[in-house]
Amino acid sequence: MTAKKNISNHQLKYLSQLFYRETGIHLKQYLTEYIMERGRELLISTNLSIAAISSQCGFSEPHNFSRSIRHTYGMSPSQLRQNFKQH
Repeated sequence: MTAKKNISNHQLKYLSQLFYRETGIHLKQYLTEYIMERGRELLISTNLSIAAISSQCGFSEPHNFSRSIRHTYGMSPSQLRQNFKQH
């Protein structure tokens, strides 16, 4: 069971508000950035498949992970991996 399922919507809303008040960043934005950075790190530092990395980052479908990486970094996971190896 995921952590989100263990807390009520009211508790999640309160946690999100508290997080924003303390950091100035919305919790959803922070988590998205954290997950995307973790995915990027795995892409450039391992030879794991994109499917394996997407699963480790909590995505149920590799396509959704690829779309999120493309949106965040402006390139596909394969391109991101290749660009890092060239430098």
